[in-house]
Amino acid sequence: DSTTHSNSEQGDQADNSENNGGTYAMPHTIEEAKRIQEGAAKAKEEAERKQKEEKRKQEEAARKEKEAQEAKDKKDVETVKE
Repeated sequence: DSTTHSNSEQGDQADNSENNGGTYAMPHTIEEAKRIQEGAAKAKEEAERKQKEEKRKQEEAARKEKEAQEAKDKKDVETVKE
């Protein structure tokens, strides 16, 4: 009996691993899967938005620096002419 019981448990474990193997972190419902997917999409959009904002800030800083340098150069040229 104990041998049969042991085999039964092993059989159950095999069935469980076949049925549930790899599902540890997988969503249990389609709704949950959609919610996770939407969350990931929102996070990706937010990251892209932040990246674009940072790039815009860097470009604006570079533009202002260039304008300041051009103004300084122009002032230096005028000083030399005097």
